[in-house]
Amino acid sequence: MTFEKNIPNATAKRLSLYYRIFKRFHRENIDKASSKQIAEAIGIDPATVRRDFSYFGELGRRGFGYDVNKLMTFFAELLNDNATTKVLLVGVGNVGRALLHYRFQERNRMQQLTKPYWHFVQSKEL
Repeated sequence: MTFEKNIPNATAKRLSLYYRIFKRFHRENIDKASSKQIAEAIGIDPATVRRDFSYFGELGRRGFGYDVNKLMTFFAELLNDNATTKVLLVGVGNVGRALLHYRFQERNRMQQLTKPYWHFVQSKEL
């Protein structure tokens, strides 16, 4: 995804925050969010949210709010968070068991390669 405008560093630093907020709103079954709701969740001014979003074109409509699913997908693509990480755990000790109980593969887009021998390996060659 490329943009003709340069994005200020301060805006770029907030992109992952916006993504996390939209993921949270999605989990909470919120369909539309106003710049005020987004700003309160992050701890910034609503005008900053609108200015940040203006760098990416029209993401919402005045008086209507922002579509949570649309923007969650937008920020996932922008931040390249669509990839699945392949993970292999070998010799499940205390850390491995904790990860299995945490269901990390569901929450972090990780693919379990084998059972029951798992070991953390993050490699593009897998």
